[in-house]
Amino acid sequence: MSRSTFVLTISLAALLLAGALVLDSTRRAAGDEPAGSKIGYVDVTKVFNGYSKVNDRKTALEARYKAEADRLKVEDAAIQEEGKKLELVNPSSQSYIETVRDLQERRYKVGLKLQLTQREFALDVSELTKSTYLEVLREIETFAKRAGYQLVFKIDSEEVLENPDLDPIQYVSNRQILFHAEGRDITAELIQILNRNYIPPAGGSGGEKKDR
Repeated sequence: MSRSTFVLTISLAALLLAGALVLDSTRRAAGDEPAGSKIGYVDVTKVFNGYSKVNDRKTALEARYKAEADRLKVEDAAIQEEGKKLELVNPSSQSYIETVRDLQERRYKVGLKLQLTQREFALDVSELTKSTYLEVLREIETFAKRAGYQLVFKIDSEEVLENPDLDPIQYVSNRQILFHAEGRDITAELIQILNRNYIPPAGGSGGEKKDR
């Protein structure tokens, strides 16, 4: 290879490299990123709390179980009122003994029903939480694929950061994301999508998602 050809080859290579660097800088300034590097961040807890379905379903569950709990408390109060009538009965009589036993048994059953109601409420809320978080995760996956994100990281909830009892050493030790650009946070977009696709309940029994 002649000296002039070698110099020309080097010059062309330098020009191509410079052009590539300029193009890359332009793409980055415009917000375009190379394939495989688009990364997003989401506050899953904030998405959960901002999803209208969660509040609707919780409100419906609370109303249903409160009505049952109130009914049982009224029943228990009525049994106690019956017990006051025993003040006029001879404590040593068979009638007194049988009535006391009956009242105690009835109150015991009412108490068990109340405990069962409270347990069923807790289980229903737990199931709602589980199913909603799974729905949120599926929506994150759908959104990420549609928007071209290769990675989506979970960031810490604002509620955690604002906790006055937060142990800073433990927090920093457990934290994975130390900084993220605001433009990469897709939390608000996910909340909007979930609420837009959610059909509020007509009769207070919960809603369904709209067909996309």
